[in-house]
Amino acid sequence: MSEDKKSVVISFSEEIAPASASYPGNYSLSTPANDPDNRITGVLVDSQSVIVSLLHKLKHSDQAYYIRVENLSDLSGNVISPQHNLARFALRDIKDLSQLKVYPNPINTTEQSELVFLNFPGGKKGRIAIYSATGNLVFKSDIGPFNPDNNRITWRWNLRNNNGRRVSSGVYYYLIEMDDERTKGKIAVIN
Repeated sequence: MSEDKKSVVISFSEEIAPASASYPGNYSLSTPANDPDNRITGVLVDSQSVIVSLLHKLKHSDQAYYIRVENLSDLSGNVISPQHNLARFALRDIKDLSQLKVYPNPINTTEQSELVFLNFPGGKKGRIAIYSATGNLVFKSDIGPFNPDNNRITWRWNLRNNNGRRVSSGVYYYLIEMDDERTKGKIAVIN
């Protein structure tokens, strides 16, 4: 991904034919729900890589972008196998807690057994505290540091309190602190 977040580099294990690789119709972009209007605007070819330019900057999301590559040939004219022709990528440079997502929320414990906190900033440590609606501390834990090379930097709560017992139905509040930053939110648990 480029610095301006408007282009993506796809590398190949062999040299590719410039004629087939430079045709934009050989690439199709699938976007996350929060970026439906983005599209491929151009393709530049280097011997073993392609730079795919996009209409606008990529957006942070809990879903990935995909580029499907088809009909490319190597220098001998052999069509490169369509097997494994999907490039998957997402923004990994989350710097703060503004991109944090919690799902599923509400959570029905007959269908799911854990709550997922997604999009933590990479390389940072912190703390999470979960409180009942009456303000009692239910759960507290250190979290991180999170691997910045992971597309989905997550932490999971198994819906158990500090004594290891499953929490009851109700509304809970979380407070996350990392460095000098804090974020908070509400969780609904249905048993």
